[in-house]
Amino acid sequence: MILDDDGIAAPGEILRPYDIYINKQSPIDTRTPKTGSAANLPDSAYRSNAQSFNDNGGEVVDRVVLML
Repeated sequence: MILDDDGIAAPGEILRPYDIYINKQSPIDTRTPKTGSAANLPDSAYRSNAQSFNDNGGEVVDRVVLML
């Protein structure tokens, strides 16, 4: 698998067609105020927003930049 523990492809990994390079999960309901932390939400409260590589050739992950 090309994903690190954080759900993002690591530098140096080779992306092939349809490989998931970002495994992102987003809350389904973002408008209702939640009590407690997001860690208390069940898995069913999230949807997958995984990003996959959609090119014919392979690419190498050069670097990963996280921005908040």
